[in-house]
Amino acid sequence: MKFPATEVGNFIFDLLFPKKCFGCGQINTYLCPECFTGLRMEQSKVASALNNLAWAVHYSDPLVKKLIKSLKYRYLKELVEPLSVVLIDSIPPRWIASLDEIIVIPIPLHQRKLRERGFNQAELLAKKVAEHFSLSLNNKVLIRHKYTKSQTSIEDSKIRRRSLKNVFALRGENLIRDKI
Repeated sequence: MKFPATEVGNFIFDLLFPKKCFGCGQINTYLCPECFTGLRMEQSKVASALNNLAWAVHYSDPLVKKLIKSLKYRYLKELVEPLSVVLIDSIPPRWIASLDEIIVIPIPLHQRKLRERGFNQAELLAKKVAEHFSLSLNNKVLIRHKYTKSQTSIEDSKIRRRSLKNVFALRGENLIRDKI
């Protein structure tokens, strides 16, 4: 029986560094069903001051922080599945049903950061959400043309906001005009 090199590598890696639930330490999973159920999901919470931006869980939750940081900085793409379920479960079906046309637009990474990481976690999550709700996904209309240092290293929210000024640009505005 032949195994591709990546499968053998993953097998050896899992032997040396077994997966453990980030919540309780259960072996062979990064997020066990009990800890997943325990995530404080926030269905349909909307901040009108943020142009109707919705969130699924509070980033202040230590487990959520661990999951997101591990996806982004430890490159654990397996976490896309449970995190996308959290996003999907937090979106009230009435939001989707009440809108004619929705385009999901992931926040892009700068090309340098994309090369370093090898993937854009926002795009992977957005694809799952778009697929689940049969929505259009456009990962070309918003571009990040300015490189910034990691926002996690900036504690002051005002400085963080200023550092993101003029970082993004629209390409092909007509593709999203009159869409939500």
